[in-house]
Amino acid sequence: MTTTTLTAPQGLGPRIAERLRGWRRAPRWTWLPLAVATAVSLYAVGMLVTRPRPQVVPVMEKGSVAVTDSVNAGSATSAGPAIAQPAPVPVPPVQPGVFPPKIVRTADVQVQVRAGGFDRAWSRALDLASKYGGFVTNSSAQQTDNRINSGTFTLRVPATKVDAAVKDLRSLGTLKSLSTSGNDISGQIADFDGRIQADEAQQAQLMDLLDQARNVADVLAIRTQLGTVQQDLDSLRAQKKSFQSQVDYATVNVSIFEPNAGPQPGPVPLSDNIIARGWHAALNAGETIVAGALVVFGGIVPLALIALVVWGLVMLARRRRA
Repeated sequence: MTTTTLTAPQGLGPRIAERLRGWRRAPRWTWLPLAVATAVSLYAVGMLVTRPRPQVVPVMEKGSVAVTDSVNAGSATSAGPAIAQPAPVPVPPVQPGVFPPKIVRTADVQVQVRAGGFDRAWSRALDLASKYGGFVTNSSAQQTDNRINSGTFTLRVPATKVDAAVKDLRSLGTLKSLSTSGNDISGQIADFDGRIQADEAQQAQLMDLLDQARNVADVLAIRTQLGTVQQDLDSLRAQKKSFQSQVDYATVNVSIFEPNAGPQPGPVPLSDNIIARGWHAALNAGETIVAGALVVFGGIVPLALIALVVWGLVMLARRRRA
């Protein structure tokens, strides 16, 4: 007669216990990678949890002028009727091709005159300012061997006459260098015009509200806004005037000198020396390496601390079991 013995299947609990006993018999060096992996995982989870979420910021429509509520606030506390708040005044859009081009013209002229002819050429060059209805903004002269034989000055002449002025300067002697440039600032001036129109419209609305005001609080609030708008208007008009002056009057930088008296090349700057550039590049590379090492070290320190804490807890648990 054959006897059959049935064995009950092993449950989940005994299996887990058997696995834990297997881990306890594992070498000690395997615990350190486990602790490091745990610390890295915790660090990654913490970064994901604490990552800031993007916030939606309302954007004001471009070209609108914000008006404060101080007028209405003053009306609510007074006995008089509430005054309507002025509506935002849109800035007129800039339409390409509507405004004439606004070009800022600049020229640099270097002329060499004959030996002993500097004084006469210098006097004739300065007379060009009155000849073409311009002016001289600054000038300087240098002397060599106890005699003035070179100088520079800046001439501002009407933009329509700059070519004639440059032609006269070239006739003073031998032209050594000539460069001209033009910068279109039509967009900047058009922007100033639009902002000035918007402020003027807002100023007119505030003046109407001032006529409707019936108490001191409203009057003071409106006058405060009028002062702010007036300051903005004055600043915009001054900036536009400065830009327009650059367009109306071209700038000519003039240098006149006799032979062997012009601008001489000086010593090579330290920044242009190949050895100095190499040394600065080496210093920058060293600073970059040190900075990178500090960043890496700063990131490892918290992970190492977490790993030490985990290691200490594991060792404490093993001692208690022993």
